[in-house]
Amino acid sequence: MTVRKEATIERYIGLSTDAKPTGVPPGSTFLEYDTQTIYVTHDGGTNWVLKEPYGEVKASPTTNTILGRLKALLTDIVLAAGTNQTGARSKCALLNSGVLSADTAVKSVAGEVYWLTVSDTTALSVELNDSTDNTGTDKWAIVLPANAYAHFIFDPPIEFGTGIYLDVSTATCKVVIGYK
Repeated sequence: MTVRKEATIERYIGLSTDAKPTGVPPGSTFLEYDTQTIYVTHDGGTNWVLKEPYGEVKASPTTNTILGRLKALLTDIVLAAGTNQTGARSKCALLNSGVLSADTAVKSVAGEVYWLTVSDTTALSVELNDSTDNTGTDKWAIVLPANAYAHFIFDPPIEFGTGIYLDVSTATCKVVIGYK
């Protein structure tokens, strides 16, 4: 390849299913907003390659996107929690509640909550109660507006002496809890 001057570049945004533009200046970028993947062209739009953060360029869009990296990280965490592995991850041994949409006794003995992810199409209140039947002390609570999505990381984790009980105000919510 001959060296090409990167002068006035152009930035494009579209879906991953859209055709990328041709006849553009070298160095131009295309953001697939549905996958959060950014591509760069070096030859005027004939070829587009994945643009990595900090300028690193690779050609594997399935494993090097932000979403792909997050999926790999979460898969590793779930695998570590579900298997008897040696090393640092086995010391953590986090469990995943699965997707919950109703009041639920997540754990019937003492434990700790490390993270919680929640979404709902309607307004929602979420409470974590130190009990097995919602008769204990609320240790954490939040009220979310309609169409909300949130992920909370508790560092240090929230400690529960009796059990971990999830109390939600709707049946349309989706809640996942990381605990041990």
